[in-house]
Amino acid sequence: MDNLVALTCPNCGAATTNHNNCEYCGSLLVRFVDKRIDINQTNYSANAETFVGMEQVLEAQYKRMEEGRADVFCSIVNGFDGSPIIYTTSTHNLGNITSNYDYKTNGIAINYITGINKEQDKKFVEMDFFPLFTFADKNADGQRYYWINFGKDYKNAARILYRIIVEVFGINPNVTLEYTIWSYINYNKCIGWQEGGQNVSEKFIYECYRGGKNETLRKTFENDSSIFGLEKKKKMIGNTVLTVRIIAIIILAIPGIALALFLLIGTIVRLFR
Repeated sequence: MDNLVALTCPNCGAATTNHNNCEYCGSLLVRFVDKRIDINQTNYSANAETFVGMEQVLEAQYKRMEEGRADVFCSIVNGFDGSPIIYTTSTHNLGNITSNYDYKTNGIAINYITGINKEQDKKFVEMDFFPLFTFADKNADGQRYYWINFGKDYKNAARILYRIIVEVFGINPNVTLEYTIWSYINYNKCIGWQEGGQNVSEKFIYECYRGGKNETLRKTFENDSSIFGLEKKKKMIGNTVLTVRIIAIIILAIPGIALALFLLIGTIVRLFR
C-alpha cells in the first residue's frame, strides 16, 4: 500500500512509500517502522535464525505464484513423526477468511488460529512481530484467525516462521522439516474439469522437500500431473512415435533395397561377360 509519507527501509536504506513491502528490495521490515517498533530490538538481522532450507522452499513457493498458478500451498510437517506444524498459502487464499487484503498481488501468507492452545496464544501476542498480523474480519468455519501476507519477502517470512514454530509452538529447533508445495493450475484450463471432473489428480503438481539442521535440504519427490506436465508427456510420446515410424519404414524398405542391389549386381555381371 503506497502512502504519502516515505519511510526508510531498514533492509536497504531506501525511502519507500510502500509501508508493507519496500518498493525497492521487497523487505517487510518496513512494517516495523510503520508500526513504530524499534527494529534494533527485534531478531530480524541478516544473522537471524531460520530453519536450514526454509528460505529456499518459500522462494520456490513464491516462484510458483509468479508462474501464474491459481493456488499455491506449502504444508510444513515434523520430519520425525509426521505431525503437521503449519502451512503457508498464497495471498489469493486469504479471501477464505478476510476481505481486507490485496488480492491482485502475489504473496506468501499464513494464518494463525487462536483458541486452540491458550498458552501458545499468550506467547503469540507477546512476540515482537504480533503487531504485523491482522485479525480476520470474517470466519466462515467459526474459527478465529490472525493472518499476515509476507509479500515476496521469503527471507523474513522464514525468520518469523522460525520464531512461531520454536518460540510459540515449542518445537525443537533441531527438528528436520518436511515441506510439500501444492501448485494448482488455472481451473478454467484444468484437464480434469474439462473432462467432466475426471482425472482430478491432473489439477495440480506437488513437490516435496526435506531438510533441517542435521540434513541438507533436498527434493524427495515431484509429481508433475498438471496440464503443463501432460503437454510435455504428449510431446515426448509424439517424438517416440515418430522415431518408431521412421525405424519401421527403414525396416520395411530393407527388402526392397536388397532386391534392387541384387538386380543391379546381376546386370553388372551380365555386362562384363
